[in-house]
Amino acid sequence: HRFVYQPQELQSMQRDIGHFARAGVTALVLGVLDTKQQIDEKALALLLHAAQEASDGVQITFHRAFDEAGDLSQSIATLGKYNTITRILTSGGKASALEAAETFPQLIQLADQHSLSLIAGAGLTLETLGDFVCQTGIREVHLGSAVRQQGRIHLPLDGERIRQARRILDEIVEQSN
Repeated sequence: HRFVYQPQELQSMQRDIGHFARAGVTALVLGVLDTKQQIDEKALALLLHAAQEASDGVQITFHRAFDEAGDLSQSIATLGKYNTITRILTSGGKASALEAAETFPQLIQLADQHSLSLIAGAGLTLETLGDFVCQTGIREVHLGSAVRQQGRIHLPLDGERIRQARRILDEIVEQSN
């Protein structure tokens, strides 16, 4: 199972989280599931405690382990119980955020009810970004290969692609004002 960790892995993660938090990192990304593909609240509590113990005010984004959890609505409610979790990085439960475009408005509404923000990621391209943001109402996106040289995830970031993505998003903001 992905995102299911053994006790020694969790200890290592706790130690690393503590190092980062004490070094002044203000935001971390993590995610843990149990063998039933639900959010592992015991493991999550350990990791959150490590962050809070080391530094006040560290914001946590729960990563795409969320997409592998069985019930996304229940997972949002679970994550909403933790004040330090402020965001969820998600593809809407699908391999690509584009495949879940119709699901995002409902997920966004549910996340809002729990004081969480969603970050859409996976599969977004410069060609699909504008329509996706307009269709879903998503307020934050995570771009990987879309802003890399030749659109390949293992190549370096491409400044022009980043500027292009920024222009697309700025235009949407301007149109909505």
